[in-house]
Amino acid sequence: MGSKYTANLSRLLDTLLELPPERRGAWLDALGDEFAALKPRLRKLIARSGSAEAGGLLATLPKLETHPDVHAFPEAAQDAGAIVGPYQLARRLGAGAMGTVWLAQRTDGAPPREVALKFAHLAPAQPTLPARFAREQQLLAALDHPNIARMYAAGVTGAGQPYLVLEYIPGLLLDEYCRSHPLTTLQRLELFLQIARAVAHAHNCQIVHRDLKPANVMVGRDGAVRLLDFGIGKLLNDDLPPEMQLSRLHGQPLTPAYASPEQLMAADVGLPSDVYSLGVLLFELLTGQRPYQYRRGSSRELRQAILEAVPLPPSRKLLDPAINPAWRPKLDAIVLKALEKRPDKRYADAGELTTALESLHAI
Repeated sequence: MGSKYTANLSRLLDTLLELPPERRGAWLDALGDEFAALKPRLRKLIARSGSAEAGGLLATLPKLETHPDVHAFPEAAQDAGAIVGPYQLARRLGAGAMGTVWLAQRTDGAPPREVALKFAHLAPAQPTLPARFAREQQLLAALDHPNIARMYAAGVTGAGQPYLVLEYIPGLLLDEYCRSHPLTTLQRLELFLQIARAVAHAHNCQIVHRDLKPANVMVGRDGAVRLLDFGIGKLLNDDLPPEMQLSRLHGQPLTPAYASPEQLMAADVGLPSDVYSLGVLLFELLTGQRPYQYRRGSSRELRQAILEAVPLPPSRKLLDPAINPAWRPKLDAIVLKALEKRPDKRYADAGELTTALESLHAI
């Protein structure tokens, strides 16, 4: 199957996935004769799409083996003005180890809407990256929460590069937002609670994010948080197909400064790992610094601090010390429990952490 077949399949699949399920059959029936060869494949994909709403979108994607010679997609593979399925790229929003994100718009006559297109980098040095990217599609399809960026569709470019179509949130990353707004401690706690509630929803779906950090939290112009990037999340369901069970593979992508001790030790990672990362985020939101002191750039000192050092109570370093004095010991206890070295000593999940923080209002 050539690139034209894959490009048409991707474009048509994008449109189908955005239609209500009850309209998809009629839309397929109305396709012209030039798409006759694609109709059986599209019907099979849409027949599976009912499970996609519950997390099975991986099964609906065009298969990457149609391009066995493609192994890497450099950032330069996309240019402003390029057409990807029914979308036109406008400008690059950012790039990271997992992929590049572009602002894009519909070009096929559908209602105009700005979206974020996230392209995967399929580098030979990261052989699990295609599977991680496919898993992100599955994770996002299973999540429905006002503080988690929505996924609209997914597809594969004519060159075989997979992409996600995500909600575009104009705003600032969490750390940029905090630097540009004079927030009180109470406002910082309310901001964090939005993050924690989003993670709690993911935990209720048995999903671990595994890379919670300011760069994966966007604050919209309305002040509402959107949690981004489940690309290295881990489903805890035991009945996953083998290709989705990446926790059995070598290599654990993480951001060391926000990683839990068990992540650094390459041990089993569960919901309490996210609780630890949330503890780092909360400490940083409250104090403007991370829980441990170490020489920047020294991975050995950072690792040693995370595994051994005991953080100071955050109430001693608050950016805004004007809070209810009765909150201080309780707030310290909550943050330090989230930062416990042993997973079994932390909150069991983000829901428990959220409940503990909400209890401050009763003081």
